[in-house]
Parts: sequence; structure tokens; C-alpha cells
Amino acid sequence: MFGFFRKVAALTEEIVYIRFWRNKIIFYYHPSGVKYKDEPILAIKKRGKKEIITAVGEEINALAPEDTSIIRTPFQPFMTEPENFDLGAKVIRHLMQKGKNSKMALVAPRVIIHPDKTYISEMEEQAYRELALSAGAREAVVYVGQALHPDEIEGVMNAK
Repeated sequence: MFGFFRKVAALTEEIVYIRFWRNKIIFYYHPSGVKYKDEPILAIKKRGKKEIITAVGEEINALAPEDTSIIRTPFQPFMTEPENFDLGAKVIRHLMQKGKNSKMALVAPRVIIHPDKTYISEMEEQAYRELALSAGAREAVVYVGQALHPDEIEGVMNAK
């Protein structure tokens, strides 16, 4: 019986390559080839002491002015602001779900997260990995270097 589930998991395995900058995020879903870009911003409306997220990414453009009180990007250096980590995970989770193929929805995706940096410290690498895992990834790899070609995605995921 478990063999059946392993086969289904292998058929539905998806790798999400996320390349992000402070002002945009590009998602590439492998092997389906779906690619899209969005803005890593969110709209927050305050209700009493609670903050409610009303929209993420380009959805903010469709909001009426009264639906939001704050628009922020959590991808300033989130190492200095702990609340940005939680907001960053929410943005990544929401945007990952946006481009997800419904046939691939059975298993959490494996994620390659590619920050726009030439060097990251071990602490930053761990933070990026935790960001992806908090966003719903089953496994996360942090990649630093040139943008990956679709043919290289599986190799990078399996090499780490």
C-alpha cells in the first residue's frame, strides 16, 4: 500500500524555483513549466489590535482604498526585523499557491529559493531555508549564483 503512495508522490513531485528581489518574485514550477512573476508586497488592514492581510502581490491593485491601511514588503533584510520573517512566509505561501498546478497539489513542493545576492552567510542561508519551509515547502535548498535554466533545476535540488 505504501508503494502506491510513493508512486503517486513521485508522479506529483513538483519543484518550485523561487528567485526573488526586494521588488519582485519569479516562480518557476518544474516539471510543468508554469512561470509567473509577482510583487512581494502585502496589504494589511488594522482592526483594533489585530492586523489582517487583505491582499498579496498584484491583487493589491484591485483593492479599494478603504480596504487597506498599510502596504509593506517583508523582504527588507528580515534578519533585523523578526516580524518580517512571518510576513515573508505568508507572502511566499500565498504566491506559491497562486501558480500551483491542481494535479500537483497532493504533495508539498520541494523549493529552491534564490535570493538576489552574490554571497550569503550561514545564518542567512538558514533563514532563507526556514522561510521556504514556513511557507509550506517539504524540502528547501538555498541557491546563490546565476539564474537557473529549467534543465538545471532538478540537478541543483538533488545535489544539496
